[in-house]
Amino acid sequence: MKGDRYSDDNPLASFGMLINALGGGGNRGQSSPASDAEDFSRGVRFVPGKVTMARREGKTVRFDASCRTSKTCWFWQMPDGERIYYFDRSDFENIRDNHGGTCPTCGNTHIGGGSSKA
Repeated sequence: MKGDRYSDDNPLASFGMLINALGGGGNRGQSSPASDAEDFSRGVRFVPGKVTMARREGKTVRFDASCRTSKTCWFWQMPDGERIYYFDRSDFENIRDNHGGTCPTCGNTHIGGGSSKA
C-alpha cells in the first residue's frame, strides 16, 4: 500500500540500504542512516538534511505516512516536536485546485511542504 515500508521500488532505497550495510547498519554515525533508506522505500524522493543529521546523531525521528491520499501529508516528527512536511508537486496541485488547500482524507493544511511546531 502507498506509504508502507518497502512498497516503492526506489533505487535510492536500495542504494541507501547498501551504503548503510557497508557502514555497519543502524542510524547513529552512518553516512546513510537505515531510517532514511526506509523512507525512500516508502516512496519519498528526498529526505531533509535536518532529518538525516538528527538520525546520524542517534536521535529518534519518526516518519508518518499514514495519509494514503497524498504524499504532501507525510511528515517527519523531530525530537523537539517540529514536523517537517514532505512536498509532492502533483499532490499539492490536486489538493490546492480541487479541495481548497486541505487534504480531503486527513484534513492536513500543510500541503506546500515546510515545517511547523507541534
